[in-house]
Amino acid sequence: MSNKVENISHASLFLGLGVLALLNSWWPGLLIVLGIFFTLKNFLSKKYFKMISTALFFSGAYCCILYPMAVSWNFMLPLILFTLAAEKLFKEFIWKNKSG
Repeated sequence: MSNKVENISHASLFLGLGVLALLNSWWPGLLIVLGIFFTLKNFLSKKYFKMISTALFFSGAYCCILYPMAVSWNFMLPLILFTLAAEKLFKEFIWKNKSG
């Protein structure tokens, strides 16, 4: 991973943590900050499927915590797991064939 990716993604992490410290609002804001950090890092590294699954996981976890009556883990967890499975299968069968 390049220094540029590391520097930009870590800067987003520190900025987000700074905002949380300033507002003294750690939970569930930490999920958003970590989600932005990992999503940005995967985007800058051009790992698009991992970026989608990361964004889905953190936004889903945030919604499940913030709105437990509207979004349940019974819906979100299978969706996240199916997305991860699709990412792995895509990388194994489609992405590998394009580069090989």
